[in-house]
Amino acid sequence: MNTITKSTLSASSLIIDFLPADYIDAYEYIVNTDNITNKNIEPEKILLNFNIEQPKWINFLVKLRNILVKPFGLKTDDDLLKGKIVAENENETVLQLSDSHLTTEVSIYLDFLEHNKLKIVCATLVHYHNKLGMFYFFAIKPFHKVIVKSLLRKSIK
Repeated sequence: MNTITKSTLSASSLIIDFLPADYIDAYEYIVNTDNITNKNIEPEKILLNFNIEQPKWINFLVKLRNILVKPFGLKTDDDLLKGKIVAENENETVLQLSDSHLTTEVSIYLDFLEHNKLKIVCATLVHYHNKLGMFYFFAIKPFHKVIVKSLLRKSIK
């Protein structure tokens, strides 16, 4: 089984244009493209797959989050990735989500390797606008890491 590991931002990544950030993470998933039925792999499609058929436990966490943040006036969309594409090329798509407390960029970067291997890097940058943003992300950070890994793995299947 392929594993998802901590990664770094590629020097050629479009998401670098959004630095500096208050929080940065990146995870990579190396897959054998021989095992993928649809060879038309695009970064935007992977990001879109993040929203399709999310595991029930993620849906539960989103609903719980919406209940908890509503009193603070934060967005309560069930769709975590409602945002706008702010940068893209054939190997990467960067999606930006913005709220009053923070702005987040999520990137899917594709690096085609030798021997029919594909490295998919999912990077996240977070910019706090105020203390609420800092506290909010501190509270969801442990879930963020697990959710990103789960969605990355699921989006390729």
